[in-house]
Amino acid sequence: MLGDVAMIAHSRLRHMKMACRLLLGLAASTAFTGPGMAAVPAASAPAPAAPVYALHIPPGTLEAALVALADATGLQLLYTADLARGLSSPGMSGSVTAQDGLAGVLAGTGLRYRFLNARTVTIERPSAMRTLGPVRVEGVSPGGFAAVDGFGAGAGANGSSDPTATEGTGSLTTNGASVASKIPQALKDTPQSVTVLTQERIQQQVITDYTAALNDAPGITLQQTNSIQTNFYSRGFGVSAFQVDGGAPLDPNVNTNYVPTLNLAEYDNVQVLRGSDALFGGAGQPGGVVSLTRKLPLDHDQLTFDINAGSFNNFRGQTDATGPLGFDGHLRGRLVLEYQDRDFFYDVAHQNKAFVYGVMEADLGEDTLLRFGGSYEKQDNSGWDGTGLPRTVSGADLGLKRSTCLCAPWNRWGFKSPELFVALQHQFSPDWQVKLNATDLMQRSNRKEDYSYGQIQPGAETSQPYTEVSETNFNNRLTQYALDATLSGSFQLLGYKQKLAIGMDYSRSQGPSSSGGAELDVPINVFAFDPTSLNPAPPPAPIAESGKLIQEQSGAYATLNLQILDPVHVTGGLRLSNYRIYIASTEYNTPSDQVLETSTNAEHTAGVLTPYAGITYDLTKQITLYASYADIFQSQAEFLSPSGAPLPPVTGTTYEAGAKGMFNGGRLNVSAAFYYTQESNLGIYDPGATDPGNFSGETTGSFCCYLNQASVTSKGVDLEVSGALMPGWQVQAGYSFNENAYGAGYANTGSAYQTQQPKHQLKLWTSYVGQGWLKKWTLGGGMRLESARYTSGSVCSIPLEQSGVCAGSYVPFNFTQALYTVIDLRAAYAINTHLQAAVNLTNIADTRYYATAGTSQGENFYGEPRAIMFSLHGSY
Repeated sequence: MLGDVAMIAHSRLRHMKMACRLLLGLAASTAFTGPGMAAVPAASAPAPAAPVYALHIPPGTLEAALVALADATGLQLLYTADLARGLSSPGMSGSVTAQDGLAGVLAGTGLRYRFLNARTVTIERPSAMRTLGPVRVEGVSPGGFAAVDGFGAGAGANGSSDPTATEGTGSLTTNGASVASKIPQALKDTPQSVTVLTQERIQQQVITDYTAALNDAPGITLQQTNSIQTNFYSRGFGVSAFQVDGGAPLDPNVNTNYVPTLNLAEYDNVQVLRGSDALFGGAGQPGGVVSLTRKLPLDHDQLTFDINAGSFNNFRGQTDATGPLGFDGHLRGRLVLEYQDRDFFYDVAHQNKAFVYGVMEADLGEDTLLRFGGSYEKQDNSGWDGTGLPRTVSGADLGLKRSTCLCAPWNRWGFKSPELFVALQHQFSPDWQVKLNATDLMQRSNRKEDYSYGQIQPGAETSQPYTEVSETNFNNRLTQYALDATLSGSFQLLGYKQKLAIGMDYSRSQGPSSSGGAELDVPINVFAFDPTSLNPAPPPAPIAESGKLIQEQSGAYATLNLQILDPVHVTGGLRLSNYRIYIASTEYNTPSDQVLETSTNAEHTAGVLTPYAGITYDLTKQITLYASYADIFQSQAEFLSPSGAPLPPVTGTTYEAGAKGMFNGGRLNVSAAFYYTQESNLGIYDPGATDPGNFSGETTGSFCCYLNQASVTSKGVDLEVSGALMPGWQVQAGYSFNENAYGAGYANTGSAYQTQQPKHQLKLWTSYVGQGWLKKWTLGGGMRLESARYTSGSVCSIPLEQSGVCAGSYVPFNFTQALYTVIDLRAAYAINTHLQAAVNLTNIADTRYYATAGTSQGENFYGEPRAIMFSLHGSY
């Protein structure tokens, strides 16, 4: 009882002391700034020159952090009452100067400090943020994130003009995303499944490219076709489009020869929509769409660097500088440089790449923002794996070492990838704005490879020769253009603010490809393969143009979000799409270079309508129930009906319902979704049809004859949680359950359609900032769990002859990649307010598994064994 009284008395005395200090500070601040200012007062004793303070300020509200800092340092902090409201601070721990303490407490807020004298500091927004006029949105949503409808420099949480930028928030969640809506909106208000990998997640796990990002994204499954190219699946369907800054859809599909080696040094976050994107994804499958958000210039000076060194001689360095360039902050810039040199866990493979990204941003008056920039990457891959590992005829695992790669040392695949872009935003009024985006991506690649492919006889001697190796050269050049324009805004109707967005987009992919090759007639021993046995490299094979591809798609869209009651929002939208593809290919007789066959294929699908509808109901201020309906289409005009007419497009429809929640002041997002997807009108071969001669595949490049009467279904559950569970502890975890099956029209109706999609998948990453004696430490870890997947088919009982004729008989194979779990750990130590050292240990149990299970003939790729990565991160 006496203890309770003492605690209460102590608490009251503490609050009385704080109140007195605040009152004194208010009087002092009035002398400097007049009415309307608030201050955290100084202690009575003057601070000595450049003192060092032992700080322990936990993450929390900025107001509380400033009070604690003033109390610990004796500084008098002056700032407007509204300036800190709603902002969060990452806190500060360690023995630091007052200046370093201020920088740490203000990190990620977009605010800066300025000493008026040795004891008095004013906290303010940078000048560029104060001079943009009435269109500035000064308010912030709970949790320290920026409002999602901000405009201009400083609209984002760290001073970016993108209100959904995640840099500097230190969070594993975000205030909003635009991948499903064009207009940024909170995840809770988006009636579809959306995942965002934030900058904090990217930095903690040292995620460096597009493929690695999707490998960590909940609900996404990867399937390698070689060591560089990868197919992506979600809910049993392909993820067949990506966007940059919410622009027109681009195509990462390997059919266009484009390889998504996109460097994440350019991007702030990765947004993933799972399911059908009826309005903005264009032609594709109902698996989903990926949107990459570029890093933009900040309205204050910032310099960061990262140095990484790890297993398999993996060395990487990156530096990132940004800030105002002139005109009182109305001209801003950013420059990112990266270099990486690494080996891999399999034999002879090596990668070297250099990357540069630059962007400038200018305020053309108070209402207009112009942005332009570009990037360039040069990448060289030697000894890369083009075919993966084989199995026995029956599909049994050969038990080869994980370091085994049937790769010639002279294998090489080089890339040069320049990019240019420009964007313009204009604010007509506080409620209406227009955005224009244009992107020009190019990828030039040259490839030389040995092509070893075939199956192994069961019970064979370890010296059994493998199938013959062929050598192939490829030169490809692909250019992708993307243009889009969106007008968005709000108006009053039914007593509520309603939102409307209308726009158009256009994208085009084009490029020739050239190839040539020859048989090497070099038998190899799979069980004791020596890469040098394929030396020396053969002389370059003659190369001739072997193909040309032009792919275009355009669309117009409109979406209207209506609030009809306080808790009810209804969204409706429609897209009108056009799609055209032209493919020309030539087959040569090597080495004579005599043309054997030339084929062309032109497809055109016009006037396709894909609707979208969604409804949300705010059960409470934190929890929303939702349901949505979305369509998508995919051209199959290369398949001809018995009459010779192209088949109509495949259509996909996704029904989704669930609940979403936003807790902990916006720092925690939770979602649960139930979905059902059906693809209809798929073409299936009609063996009874008579082929009209002028529509045969040999003369036109099309395939006859097909009926559009098949379907595929997919259903399942997606669960996700991202953000802060409690101060200092963050998590991003996603569980996915999926069942997909052949539907009506197929002979195997009811069996699995995409057998490489695991039924159960769990992806988790968590991070905890230590307290007390662990206050300088950040500990984290994660896991990836995928349930069993299987592969089945048939294969020739002996390797095919060069002519492609099977001299034996075709026998079935069936094998399973069992459930596997990969666990990672991370520990980081704050050396001081500017430097952090970290170590990442991946696959700590050294789990042996196939990341991709192909066929008996090849395309089986081991997952990476245990590895370690040391990192040093600096921020100034």
